[in-house]
This record gives sequence, structure tokens and C-alpha cells, in this order.
Amino acid sequence: MLSYIFDCPTCNSSDKETLLRSINRGNISDFEKVVICKHCGLVYKNPVVPDDTPPCYQDPELWNTDYFRQRADELAEYIKSEVDFQPGMKFLEVGAARGLLLNSLKQKCPEIDVYGVEPAVDVARQAARAFPSINMFPSSIDECHFSPGAFDIVAVIGVDYLFLNHGDSMRKISSMVKEGGRIYVERNMFLGKSTLTNQEMFDCEDVVGSNSMFRTWFTDEIFRVQLNRFFDIEKVARSVKQLVPPRNLENYHLGYWCKNNESKTGEACLPNGYEQWYGQNKAWFQNLARQTSIRELEMLKAVGGKRAIIFGFTEESRFLIDLIREIGGLEIAGIVADTTPHIQGYEGYKVVGTQDAASLVTGSEFVLVATLVDHDKAFQVATHYMPQGVPILPCFRTKNALISSIFSSNDENKFQVKAFLPATLSGISKNKAFRLNSLVQAHQVQDLV
Repeated sequence: MLSYIFDCPTCNSSDKETLLRSINRGNISDFEKVVICKHCGLVYKNPVVPDDTPPCYQDPELWNTDYFRQRADELAEYIKSEVDFQPGMKFLEVGAARGLLLNSLKQKCPEIDVYGVEPAVDVARQAARAFPSINMFPSSIDECHFSPGAFDIVAVIGVDYLFLNHGDSMRKISSMVKEGGRIYVERNMFLGKSTLTNQEMFDCEDVVGSNSMFRTWFTDEIFRVQLNRFFDIEKVARSVKQLVPPRNLENYHLGYWCKNNESKTGEACLPNGYEQWYGQNKAWFQNLARQTSIRELEMLKAVGGKRAIIFGFTEESRFLIDLIREIGGLEIAGIVADTTPHIQGYEGYKVVGTQDAASLVTGSEFVLVATLVDHDKAFQVATHYMPQGVPILPCFRTKNALISSIFSSNDENKFQVKAFLPATLSGISKNKAFRLNSLVQAHQVQDLV
């Protein structure tokens, strides 16, 4: 199995810190991690183990929708308005999928030659068969080899976050474009942005786990540094593609028009103030984790939870108790622990052993399994000793903790992904729970993410 271990793809620093393990639709990787560069603040996946995560985009029918056809036509018209195409010019799209954009552009500008590289072989094959005028290649950017300066224009639209090593791929694209040629890079995934196509990102897991092939999470500032290593940025265009329910937040894309500059060597030129990016980006993750915890406690209140039984007394428990105190409206019925905690500030809570856990139940309780160590065992014990029908909610992902306040550099995995598993919230999905008026009124959800 191939594994790729990288230094920072932007500044090449080896000084990095693990934020959390890679996640794909709730499944936590045993190998891949999401790290943050302590020099420039870039968040990226390291190591990358491609075969450890299921591939996306392999089905040709994924792109066979009115949305993608309309988007391809709009993009082709936009690119035509920005480029003075001349006969014989060569246009390459990296990640061309079914070739919809290339076909539309060829129809609007028949005097140019269009090329596409697409790593999903079945998708590339269908594009080649459907549109014979396209020069299609079943390759990733890392696998294809063109002559230096082969293209006048290269477009990288909504795919650069899939590159194995972003810096190496951008360097290769630079070599493929003529001196003074143009590069258009469009991206919709940015750190701090709360939407993707048809999806609002509510928590850290949504940010890093919505797509198993996401490998870089730039801010706009760091992305400009990355592009400026190889190109001259001419202009940046912001376009809103849709309003994402349930809160109708803008799903915007940023498009960077660049000119190739062969004199640039790929060295990162970091601006004044870049030293703050590491702290800012890490704090953004920590704040989102904390707000996730608060929001999901509010969900429990919204679906009728009144009294919490804390199962286990650990660092996680202390943090959880502090959150419950902060939001108000939830009573702590007691703590289940086989050793009596003697910690300042927590003396007033009733503590019982696991065999007496049922004595805390009066009818409106839910159980929060608040331990990272032996999480699965603790959940099984809670299930055994609690009466049937009492909701038992695991608060922490295995290998990832809920804590931001006790984040420790000595334990790389102590970072919250999300507080409660959405499937356990009385069958209420995240979106449905978000629409509950009681939740909206109880917390200013527009400020959560």
C-alpha cells in the first residue's frame, strides 16, 4: 500500500502538529492524519494513504445532471469572456470529468484545441466517446507528461484539493504552461468557509470528512501565497453558486486568474503577519469544536432532554460538565464513577458506582458517556447497568476527544471531532434538528460556524 509522507506543501516546513485523524463519513483512518503547519498555518493531510480511503468520482453518471451541464456552459462562457482565444491555442483542463466544460468551450471556440486529464478511467473513457473533438487522457496530474510549455491555458476547477502534494502538482502545471500563459484555478473549499455544494458544514467532521480525498484546507491568504510561488496572480473573482439550506448560506467559489512566470522558483514568500496564521487556524478548529459541543447539547434540550447522567469522571467529563453549566437548562443528575472524584468545584454532585447507576434515573434522563480511555468498554458498561429505554450517548470518537480546553501537545489526538453522534439524537438528523424553533431560539445558530 502506497503511503506519501510530506512536509508542508506550501512552505516546506517539517514543523507540524496533528489536529485530528482523517475521517470519511464517520470512519476514522488508522493511518492518515490532518495536521497543521506550525510555520505558515496550512492545514493538510499527512501522511496520505490513497488506498486506505474509498475513491470518489468513479461513476460517470455522477456528472450526468442538469446542474453540471449548466455549470459547464456557464464556466465556458465565463472563460471565453476572460481569454482572447486565437486559432490553434491549446487549452488543458485538469480533472476534466465527463468533458462537459471542454465540449462547451470547443463549441463556443471551435478554433482552439482542447485537452483533458481525468484520473477516473471510466469517466475519462465516457468523455472521449461522447465528445470525439476532445483530446482526453485517463491520468492524474501526477501521471501525465506533456512537453514543457505545451499549453496556452490550463484550468484547474474544483480539483486542486485532491492533489497528493499540492506544491508538486502546481510546479508541474507551471512547467506545462507557456511563459506568460494563463492559469485559472477555482476552488470552493477554504478554511473558515461553512458551505460546500448542497451542504452546510456544521462541525470539524464535516470540514475534514465530507470527502475522503480532500487533502488541503487553505485559507484565501495561504492559497495566494501558494499560487504566487509559481505564478503572478492577475485577479481574483468571487462567485456565489447557490444558497445552501436550511439557512440559505452562500456557497461561493474563488477563481484565481494567474500568468505563468518561469522566473519564479517555487519559494514561498510569506507576508508580514504570517506568524499569526498558525494560531488563528488552530483556534478556528478549536472554537468550531467547542461550538459543536454547545450546539449538540442544545439539540438534546430541544428534543426533551432535562437531566444528564455523566458516565465516567475524566478530563472529558470536567469539560462536559463546564459546558452544561454554561448553556443552562440541563440538570446534572449525577456522575457514575467507581472512584470518588475529589476535585475543586465538583464536590456538589452525587456520585454513584456503576452497579448503582440506575438509582439516578427518574424518567427524563439521558446518559453521556464521557471518557476517551476505553470508550467502547465504558459504553457497554453503561448499556448494561442503565434501564432499558434510557438514551445513552457516546460523546467522543475513538481516537479523538471532545476537549479544546485541555488540548495537549503531548497527546496529539486530544481534539474533538464532534460531541454526539447525530444518529443517536432520537433519530433526528442534523438538518432537522437545526430547524427546530426551540433550538434556533435557544442559541444564535447563525453565529455558530
